[in-house]
Amino acid sequence: PSLLVPNEERAAKFKVTIEESSAKKQHAASLLGGLVHVLEVQWHCLTQDFTHPGLPWEPPAPECRSILAGGSGCLYALPMLVCPSYGEKMLWVLQAFFSVWADYFNIHRRSVSHGLDRLMATSMALRMVW
Repeated sequence: PSLLVPNEERAAKFKVTIEESSAKKQHAASLLGGLVHVLEVQWHCLTQDFTHPGLPWEPPAPECRSILAGGSGCLYALPMLVCPSYGEKMLWVLQAFFSVWADYFNIHRRSVSHGLDRLMATSMALRMVW
């Protein structure tokens, strides 16, 4: 029965299918491109800008310190409440410490705390995914 459909109608359906496929490929390529960009920025921050606070203005002012933003790093310690091992608990406490140290106490200046926070966060993310 599909062969009885006029050629123009079949061609239009085929064109729509090709356009949908092309859009899906472009979307996948943009997702992959976005992922590559994120990985490049992360690598740059872990190597060349290790001590940079990551704020878009330079130099950041002490007024940018926020108890809500910086103090929220304490929440990284919550998983320790359900972790079975002492070592696992310490990893979460260490992550919380680095987060608050970088994002509250040193947010307004360059500090090794920013690099350690990024390194720990990256390690914890990879650890959870792996």
